[in-house]
Amino acid sequence: MTMKTDERNKFAIKSFLGEYLDLKKDKDNEMETVDSIRKGVEFKGANLWILIFALLFGSPFVSWFFLKNSVDTQNYENREVTEMPKISLEEYAQFPQQYETYFNDNIPWRNQLISLNSGLDLFAFRDSSNENVLIGKDGWLFFTGGTNPVEQSTGQRLLSEDDLEKIAGQLTLVQRWVQSRGEKFIFFLAPNKETIYREKLPESETVVTDETEAFQLINYLKEHTDISVVWPYEELMEAKADSGMWIYSKLDTHWGNPGAYIGAKALAEELGVEMPELSEVSAELSEISRGDLANMLNVSIPNGDREYQLSGYEVEDGNQGESYMEFHQNSGSSLKLAIRRDSFGARLSKVLQHAFQDVYVAQGETDLIDVDADVFVYELVERSLENPDLGLPYLSVLSNTDENGKAVTLKAECDLNGFYISAFRQPDGTDDWQGVLIGETISQEGTTFAVPDGESGRLQIYMFLDANGEKPVHEMTLEY
Repeated sequence: MTMKTDERNKFAIKSFLGEYLDLKKDKDNEMETVDSIRKGVEFKGANLWILIFALLFGSPFVSWFFLKNSVDTQNYENREVTEMPKISLEEYAQFPQQYETYFNDNIPWRNQLISLNSGLDLFAFRDSSNENVLIGKDGWLFFTGGTNPVEQSTGQRLLSEDDLEKIAGQLTLVQRWVQSRGEKFIFFLAPNKETIYREKLPESETVVTDETEAFQLINYLKEHTDISVVWPYEELMEAKADSGMWIYSKLDTHWGNPGAYIGAKALAEELGVEMPELSEVSAELSEISRGDLANMLNVSIPNGDREYQLSGYEVEDGNQGESYMEFHQNSGSSLKLAIRRDSFGARLSKVLQHAFQDVYVAQGETDLIDVDADVFVYELVERSLENPDLGLPYLSVLSNTDENGKAVTLKAECDLNGFYISAFRQPDGTDDWQGVLIGETISQEGTTFAVPDGESGRLQIYMFLDANGEKPVHEMTLEY
């Protein structure tokens, strides 16, 4: 009886274990299936993320391939864009860095990405993405690069007595050269935008004094020279108040057509030529969205600026122009103008062409050497007044060989009374410099010195306001 009971118990236990093992096996199979499914999902999810990343990374390049010819790719930066580097055995170590620079300069949609970033800085945070652009009141933009016209126009930086003497000396050299040609010399100084629109500068820019560099120079020239100066500050301020026009561009560093007209009118009056008041000239307003300062931020501000076309004094291409231009017409003053200009002089000369029969305009002074004019105008914007050296040919070299050897004559091309010359010669094929003149004056008859027969080379010449050579105003290189 007991044996049968034990057998039944053993059978029950085996049956239970069998069922348990079968259940466990099924459970394990189920877990394996679930785990397999889970791993499959994870694998597909990882692949999906890789695909999404690849699409995000690659789509700009793919879309750029098809659309690059129909979007803005102009270079708005004041520098050359890096070109594709060439790998070489000599410079292979630098190639990765060179390529990275190239890639950053030429990445697809670069202008659009920069514009987006700059737009967020400007419109959302009232901040500038370019250290050379200052955001003023009411969205007016100002330039702070170079000599920093903001500091200049607010009196934060002033000229010393030595600075003023040097600038006056450089302008006197230009005047002497012009007068030696029988022409009248006029120095035209165009005010900075920051000077005319100081009230639009941000509160952080404090006006230290009204006696800015420009006013210092104008007063110094009046007291110490006989140079004719046109500085249309008062005329521009009056026109700004009375006309209601924007005399200078809100998004650009330059004056607009009304400002150029006022400048041209002031210059014409200096020459005895009358032009109508700005209020008498019909003006057609147009709204524009960019300027050189907006370009530096790489943003477009829809209808953010104003331009005016003045009837009878139309200006094409604004501040643009060839390095050398001529304007001729049959009406207006018969005085021939030669204008050495910077960017402000482009609009100025294009207005003047309507008041004078013959106007010759150049950015390079050598382009005007052969022009037979009545008046030579040196136009310069206020922010560039600290170095007005034109580098004109104030001196020339004559060489003569006779039985006594070779003589070199350094000859003044204009009156250089009051200027002192130091000159050093370097014979061809050598690195040696030899002094031939130290702190001497040179007349238009010339100063002669001897060199070995058959020698040629170059002269490095320095001009000073004092015999000790402590006040330099000009240097030049001549061949002999």
